[in-house]
Amino acid sequence: MKNWRRRLALWLVFLVSGYAFDAAVDGMPSAKLFWLIYYGGAATVDLLMFHVTRYFVTEELRSDIEAICIASIAVNALGWALKMAQIPPGFYNYLIAGLNYVLVLRLLLGDGNVFDRINHCYRRIVVLCHLSGYSNHAAKKEK
Repeated sequence: MKNWRRRLALWLVFLVSGYAFDAAVDGMPSAKLFWLIYYGGAATVDLLMFHVTRYFVTEELRSDIEAICIASIAVNALGWALKMAQIPPGFYNYLIAGLNYVLVLRLLLGDGNVFDRINHCYRRIVVLCHLSGYSNHAAKKEK
């Protein structure tokens, strides 16, 4: 299976697990026990995805996806704590949405170290040379 197909399959597994979790908790009453079930269940799904990732992608991409899963587990724990403190879930919702966007972007970028593809040193040198007025070629002598 080609590399992009494996990334697409992993993205579909994430998508299906999210929809399955949403269907499972749909219509749950708003009580402290059910908040624990909701946020604990979401963290459990993230832990499951943490373990499933190894079957789809290579080592470098896998470590990035696993880091996103760990961050999502931490955000779910934070969401439960915020809910227990009677704080509206807006902050939690933004954090989870942001992690989902990061996940999709990372799967789109593919394998390898993403920063290897961007030559930061070269861009920094070009910008600094442009700002300082430095020129790479020798100045022409005036006659």
